[in-house]
Amino acid sequence: MTTRQATRRWAARGRRQAAVSVVLSLAGIVAPPLLSARSAPAPPVQGYSVLYTFTAGTDGEDPVSGLIVDSTGNLYGTTERGGDGFGVVFKLDQFGKETVLYTFTGGSDGGLPFAGLTRNSAGNLYGTTAGGGNTGTSCGASGCGVVFRVSPAGEETVLYSFRGGSDGGIPLAGVILDSGHLFGTTSQGGNAGSCGGSGCGVVFELNGAGKETVLYSFMGGSDGSFPSSDLIRDSANNLYGTTQGGGDFSGSCAANGCGVIFSLGPDGNETVLYSFGGGADGAYPHSGLVRDSAGNLYGTTPFGGDFAGTCSSNGCGVVFELDQAGNETVLYTFTDGADGGQPFAGLKRDATGYLYGTAVVGGSYELGAVFKVSPAGAETVLYSFTGGADGSEPLAGVTSFSGYLYGTTQNGGTTNGGCKAQMGCGVVFKVKP
Repeated sequence: MTTRQATRRWAARGRRQAAVSVVLSLAGIVAPPLLSARSAPAPPVQGYSVLYTFTAGTDGEDPVSGLIVDSTGNLYGTTERGGDGFGVVFKLDQFGKETVLYTFTGGSDGGLPFAGLTRNSAGNLYGTTAGGGNTGTSCGASGCGVVFRVSPAGEETVLYSFRGGSDGGIPLAGVILDSGHLFGTTSQGGNAGSCGGSGCGVVFELNGAGKETVLYSFMGGSDGSFPSSDLIRDSANNLYGTTQGGGDFSGSCAANGCGVIFSLGPDGNETVLYSFGGGADGAYPHSGLVRDSAGNLYGTTPFGGDFAGTCSSNGCGVVFELDQAGNETVLYTFTDGADGGQPFAGLKRDATGYLYGTAVVGGSYELGAVFKVSPAGAETVLYSFTGGADGSEPLAGVTSFSGYLYGTTQNGGTTNGGCKAQMGCGVVFKVKP
């Protein structure tokens, strides 16, 4: 099979393509042209509703990241485009009223936020942009991205501008906040290793004064390369994440590796917990992890898994569990049928062990789905997107509040005004699990 709609959208996103196409192209994954038609709309599904539809105006366009929610049910997120053309930070209340908190200009303030947000108790929002910021020699005119803070009043402060050298560059993931320090990854920069002049990516820390410390620079070998995932942190201050490349360089992974799951100790020592083999176990993890109370890790890969039918070329992705001994269990393998395919986003786990996520393709209309997977590995599709007003092709995962799941789709919704012809500008939705 081809990489279908998921990679089509990447081909249309210049900054994202620059950051991730290295892994995909070396793996032999080629992006086909954009779709020119949409599926016919289906009847409404009970328990699903659209809270907001983006118009490509000042309100934003193409939400490719997930949402966070506060204690009263307000949602916060980013759009990759819209505003002045470089994306926005927005707030959405429970009634679907949007407030644009900040509009990026693509200059020193940053631009093109691919990742979601983190919020502190004072209501300040923290995130990253993949462009803008420092325009020095290593970054060119488009910049290497920034770490930013937006106050409840909508005032932005750039906490750090990446230079694209040993400090890292082009963060595709967000940041986590711990004791006033921010932790995150960049997809490029750091040591060149086997990744060429762009670097293999770093794990970084910012203190309260905006001073950056590079905790680890990937070398592109067995340690991994090109991290694009959010991090998680345990009570012992260990960080956990994934990389899209590096790890196993045998078989189908020979070109650039199929990615790893790693931990990073407070001493800066990295441990590879698992290297993907590119077969039934999955390949090229794009998203972060969730961790249960026993220390087991859960995540997704958009490739690998099933290599039959429409998945024959690259696989359609898996949901996996990794125990503390480094043993992987594939909980579910996608077929790109009604069950969905290519889950680029991470998972939400509830108290009973059920996992919730999104698939970019597949579903009843081949335009993505929201799913849940039981602890025993049984999958249930909660909603299949039609590509109409309900949205299509969700790249981001889901969050939960008051018995509902909330998420975004990068396409679908209105096609009027400045929105992409026959594709739409994306929506914010909620669905009953």
